[in-house]
Amino acid sequence: MKIEAGKEYRTRGGKKAIVYAVNRGGSFPVHGAIKHEDMWTVESWTCDGSSIVYDIYAADLVSEWIEKPIFDHWDKLPEWIDEYMAMDSNGNWYAYSKKPFRKTIGWASEAKCIVIPVNYRPNFEGSWEDSLIKNPKYK
Repeated sequence: MKIEAGKEYRTRGGKKAIVYAVNRGGSFPVHGAIKHEDMWTVESWTCDGSSIVYDIYAADLVSEWIEKPIFDHWDKLPEWIDEYMAMDSNGNWYAYSKKPFRKTIGWASEAKCIVIPVNYRPNFEGSWEDSLIKNPKYK
């Protein structure tokens, strides 16, 4: 992955990071910040995205940032199945009653799930691996 100034990235821990410089010299020439809830913390990385904080690998840059899908129809789902939603690698969307886990080509859950009809699916351009969203009412 080529790291560029002005772009947003996902950290290994799932946080959003923004890079504002890539040529500051030294062992950690990439400078930016990581968003934690409602504040940003300053961070530095190597050219390959490894964090300056050696014992916390969660700060490593692992991919470009992709906004999570937005689903505006949680109220249309049955109450027993409205906690999580995710897309499988085949493009089908499912709603789950409990948090699913990622498998080789999609999501799986020991709980109940239903298929989301095409006209209600979120508009999402990212990878199925980044598609898991939680209903805001369960935060």
